[in-house]
Amino acid sequence: MTDPDRRGRRSRRLQNGLFAFVLVLVASCRRTDAAHDLGQKWVDALNSRDPARVAALMASDGTFLDPVTPQPLSVDGFRSRLQIERTVWKEREYRVRQLVANDDRIAIKWELKQRYANDVLFPIEGLTVLDVRDGRVASVRDYYNAALYLGLLSAQPAK
Repeated sequence: MTDPDRRGRRSRRLQNGLFAFVLVLVASCRRTDAAHDLGQKWVDALNSRDPARVAALMASDGTFLDPVTPQPLSVDGFRSRLQIERTVWKEREYRVRQLVANDDRIAIKWELKQRYANDVLFPIEGLTVLDVRDGRVASVRDYYNAALYLGLLSAQPAK
């Protein structure tokens, strides 16, 4: 077994363990249809590839953080990042594996199929945790194997 295979398995176990923990945490609270709908709207907005549609779901002081972001991005910073991603990724589609929601927290386990500008496909799995305040997304935290992702990305020449 090669090191990337071993890292990939370890990463999937870590992701699955993290997701199980978040699911228990979220499921221990009362589920609401409004929060579940907001989670689905979030994924639909990401799949629309329209940064304004994503930003419209966020609180004005909302933040975004993922493994490759050194500090939380503001709504405007996140909108700019999404705009850049639109040009880098030829295609992107999030598929929900599981969505659990309560009044103030949403956990989304997803698979992302994305095609780089040079037509190379980069699938990735991860977890998004949305904190909700007054019916809007107050914070977004994405979890995925950044080392594997950046390694694959850096190995590809841009077109």
